Amino acid sequence: MICISIGHQDFETCNSLIEKYEFAEIRLDLCNFSKKQNQQLFNRSKKMLATYLVDIITFESKAFTELIDAIDLGASMIDINIRWDMQVIKELIYYARKNSVDIIGSYHNFEMTPSKYELKEIIENIEKYDVDYKKVATNVCSVRDSAKLISLYDSNYHNLIVIGLGELGRIVRLASMKLGAPFTFASIDDKHQTASNQINYNDLTTMLNLL
Repeated sequence: MICISIGHQDFETCNSLIEKYEFAEIRLDLCNFSKKQNQQLFNRSKKMLATYLVDIITFESKAFTELIDAIDLGASMIDINIRWDMQVIKELIYYARKNSVDIIGSYHNFEMTPSKYELKEIIENIEKYDVDYKKVATNVCSVRDSAKLISLYDSNYHNLIVIGLGELGRIVRLASMKLGAPFTFASIDDKHQTASNQINYNDLTTMLNLL
């Protein structure tokens, strides 16, 4: 399955786009919608993921408030960065579970790809939390980095989503879907990417069908 990642669009465009796809991610950090508008986006009978990519989060921050609101407004899934404060993570997990919302435990590194040993430690750390999916997204600086990420599927982690960022990481997105990832992410088009060198939906669909 492919999740369309939406950000940078105005509300009307965003609302219209969601109607066309079964699974959509709203990048709350890239949008500036009102609570009423978010309710219209999340409160529909399809898979809707709420994501707020930020390095630091507190109980008083906009990120925490919008993720809690997204759960209340009907999101079916939220993304929790496992590098956030542990108490915030626990509260978000508790609230998501209370409302039957699925959880992605994610790790992002926009600078580099750690060693395979470190990557496995990261995944095992994510597994300590009560999450449904594990996501690892790192910047790929070499072919070797791509190989490290793809090789994580040799360990048979359940519901693992591996994403390569950057031009050399595109192959990782394709390989992950063939090696067991439950879903991956795509942009609407090349002008509205929400991650470095993200593949657009049409191209990704074509590539996967050819593999």
